[in-house]
Amino acid sequence: MQQTTGGLSLAPTDLGNFLGCRHLSVLDLAVAQGAAERPYRHSPVLDDLREKGMEHENAYLAWLQAKGVAVVDATRYDVRATADEMRAGVDVIYQATLGDDRWSGRSDFLRKVSTPSRLGDWSYEVYDTKLARDTRAATILQLCVYSHLLEKIQGVLPVQMHVVTPGRNFEPQSYRVEEYGAYYRLLVDQMDSFLGDIGSTYPERVAHCDYCAWWPNCEKRRRDDDHLCYVAGISRGQIESLRTHGVQRLEDLATLDPVPSPTRGSLAALTRVRDQARIQKVGRDRTEPVHQLKEPFDAEHGFALLPEPSERDVFLDFEGDHFAEGCVQEYLLGYVMADVAGRLRYTPLWAANPEQERRNFKTFIDLVVRLRMDDPGAHVYHFAPYEPAALKRLMGRFATQEVELDGLLRGKAFVDLHQVVKRALIASVERYSIKDLEPFFGYERSQDLREASQSRRLVESALAAASLDTTDWHCGVVEDYNREDCESTLRLRDWLEGLRADVVSDGHDVPRPLPASDGASEEVDQRDRELHELRDRLLEDVPTDLEARTDEERARFALAHMMEFHRREDKASWWEYFRLLGLEEDALMDERRAVAGLVYHRIVGGKRAPVQRYGFPSQDVDVRKGDYVHGLNGDPLGEIASVDLRSHTIDIRKRMDSADAHPGGVVLHSRVGAEALRDALKDLGKAVLEKGFEPGKPYRAAVNLLLRRPPRADTLQRD
Repeated sequence: MQQTTGGLSLAPTDLGNFLGCRHLSVLDLAVAQGAAERPYRHSPVLDDLREKGMEHENAYLAWLQAKGVAVVDATRYDVRATADEMRAGVDVIYQATLGDDRWSGRSDFLRKVSTPSRLGDWSYEVYDTKLARDTRAATILQLCVYSHLLEKIQGVLPVQMHVVTPGRNFEPQSYRVEEYGAYYRLLVDQMDSFLGDIGSTYPERVAHCDYCAWWPNCEKRRRDDDHLCYVAGISRGQIESLRTHGVQRLEDLATLDPVPSPTRGSLAALTRVRDQARIQKVGRDRTEPVHQLKEPFDAEHGFALLPEPSERDVFLDFEGDHFAEGCVQEYLLGYVMADVAGRLRYTPLWAANPEQERRNFKTFIDLVVRLRMDDPGAHVYHFAPYEPAALKRLMGRFATQEVELDGLLRGKAFVDLHQVVKRALIASVERYSIKDLEPFFGYERSQDLREASQSRRLVESALAAASLDTTDWHCGVVEDYNREDCESTLRLRDWLEGLRADVVSDGHDVPRPLPASDGASEEVDQRDRELHELRDRLLEDVPTDLEARTDEERARFALAHMMEFHRREDKASWWEYFRLLGLEEDALMDERRAVAGLVYHRIVGGKRAPVQRYGFPSQDVDVRKGDYVHGLNGDPLGEIASVDLRSHTIDIRKRMDSADAHPGGVVLHSRVGAEALRDALKDLGKAVLEKGFEPGKPYRAAVNLLLRRPPRADTLQRD
């Protein structure tokens, strides 16, 4: 945003900032008009992201050039020079400057396409390089600005706009410009009106705060105002609802009685937020950590999630790089457990390349399987869901240990202490991270967290450059950080066990979780064995090196890994279903495949099995007719008969045995049966093993696809 003699000049970033935070637009305008000075904020994380972003952009540029594409570097060009290159019809323009009287910016790449325009038989579309795998709204808006500026030069609006994320072949994510045109124009009009008549704004805490240079200024104001955002677990909807009742500060909420009915969400959830504020105020007044146990101590209580401790228990933590592509993502797998003498030992498993990452994953899964064979009561403790999610990603990425990991998940071998804490107690913390909870159980870290963060950046840079030396000092810092996370998890478990013991000594009966079997059913186990055997036989004698494979060996490799594709996909849907079942009802408000705050209305149809209508508070849901509906205990209730998002009602066609059950929250689950496809692939695999790649009907078309051959006319006819 800049103030020029001709008026206010805007950049695509300004539109994204306006979408994310109106207060930021006010501050940017003050800087542009000379009424304020932009603060400087040093952020190692932001510096690292900028550096990785430039590396990705340069990698894409080099990839284009290696393919023989003619690229013009327009870094020093103005708008007119960029337009001249477009008229000349060059293939790609790098760092193209675009602009008009109101908007200006620099697109990463303009690529020539065959759509006619006033330029000739060609025109251009925008390609921007981004690190994030999921395209954000601000990125779409940025591309819209560039696309509409392009229209003014070439006379036609680009059909598509593209985001290039990291990947071996730089496959772009493409979006039709017109699909976002109405929203783009609406937001531009809103921004123009807003900047033309600036009113008062407040620095509400938003996602962009983590990266904003103004954060210290806004944070001080929120702290001075005792803002509600510092209540742990409070949502923006709850803050807005409380404000309609005159509740503006944490202290106001702590003394609120009774709790008013919310405009969004459930009364029970708002009451829990009030109780959280009360504990935080007590802790603030006493200047010491304070906690309060939840009641009743039933099977839903957090302590009921704690299994009996075992001498073979493991305490796990990962260090990973989410933006890594083509190299290691989970570069340090660390765990603490007792050795044969009963002494606690920390084991770091470093990975400098994908093969070591695969080996570490296999080593750890094999270890846990052996521990549970020796002692079925042994468990893997972690804090928050990252570790099981990482193990699932590794399983899918390397196509190994599927049966073993599935058995551990089925046997409930992993214990998330974050869930235990949230269900067991209320603590005087602003967020329930393990580092914020450490004062309660007296764990003190020796490793400086800021120093560890900087060392992690350097380690990840070394990994990207394939130059990691695990004996390096920075690796030692990261290792100490990881070790202390594991030790902290152990100390948290012990503290929770102590609290549980006190409750039991007071006469309460606190159940332990029921044991679950690690094994699959006999039918599933037999099917898995058959698929494994087929895959292994197809992979026999196939070279590891992709370049060394013949066409038939490539086809065998692809077919081998198809054997278990549908099983892996099916597991992913079930894993998500069980993840939702493990959440508290409050957390379901933020999950699209669940509905929280249900209120039973009446029967609206059905003969033997009734169709019952439920209302629910405003929330973002993805409810589809035919979805299977399950209670929070996993019991099947029926299926969705219809949904009305305007009136916030769903109709559930109940089962006969669930007609009288009216839960406050439900989980939605649907799956597409792939048994026929799986069996067809299995038959194809057997045919290839028996007859090679000339198995005849009915497999010729499939074989041609595997070998990347054009289909023959006779294979298109029905066999």
